Amino acid sequence: MLMTFGDYYSDYLKPFAISDEYSLSQNDKKIIKIEKNNPLCGDKVTLYFLQDKQGKVTEISNHVEGCRLIQASANILCHTIMHKTVEEIKVITQVLEQKIFSDQKITISKNMQPWQYLWLSNEFPARLKCIWLPWELLYDYLS
Repeated sequence: MLMTFGDYYSDYLKPFAISDEYSLSQNDKKIIKIEKNNPLCGDKVTLYFLQDKQGKVTEISNHVEGCRLIQASANILCHTIMHKTVEEIKVITQVLEQKIFSDQKITISKNMQPWQYLWLSNEFPARLKCIWLPWELLYDYLS
């Protein structure tokens, strides 16, 4: 007998989906959703994440409506803060803010982390808000 996707879902996948939902509620994990927009250009970023009992980010995703710079910055943010504590995230965010809003010339190094390449945006002042918005959102939430 040929099985349809609906049959397959109800017979095989649905129990797993229900089980996963139950285990999430049993662990008291709550998805944190934060969002911010730039009213000048219409960019909007939303971050969704989970933290463990020690405060480390265990899962994170984003939804961005805007230019490629803000999309790239939000993706780099997600990659950077995974498995980091609130204090580690604050330090990274503070360093990023100091670097991108400074007049200091940044030199590229082989040892730079992906988020450190965002420092180079200080050479393009008109686009700083695009780069900074996801990080500003996270920093405001954590402060």
